[in-house]
Amino acid sequence: MRYRSIAMALVALLLCACANATSPSGTSEQTGPPTDLASAKAAWEQAGIDSYTLVVSVTGCMACGGPDPFRTSTTVTDGEITDRDPPPGLKPVGAPCVKDLFKWIEVAGPDGVKEIEYNDVGVPILMRLDNPEMSDDQGDYRITFEES
Repeated sequence: MRYRSIAMALVALLLCACANATSPSGTSEQTGPPTDLASAKAAWEQAGIDSYTLVVSVTGCMACGGPDPFRTSTTVTDGEITDRDPPPGLKPVGAPCVKDLFKWIEVAGPDGVKEIEYNDVGVPILMRLDNPEMSDDQGDYRITFEES
């Protein structure tokens, strides 16, 4: 009789443990900003932001050409790029939107991403990239993101 009570108690505990592991309250939610590209993209999609301004300052690059940072600005309104302000001599495509930053990280690959930091909605706000497959492509990026 005593073994039966113990067995039933163990079964009940096991069932409770399984239920907690599969329930939403049993899952671990990420706290803080994303730490990898996949979770940054997911956070960006989940945030659903379609109007913002992005200012990118680049230092430590061959194209920077001096002590001043290489700056670009992009404004997106309702999901469409409405203004791009690249530095003189650079095509407008040189001023990135958030999805372009994600592409840059993908192209750099794991060996080319030296440092990266994302904000809570998945936007890269600090990047050090140096793709080993390309010469003279390194750069240190500081990104200011403002939702409109």
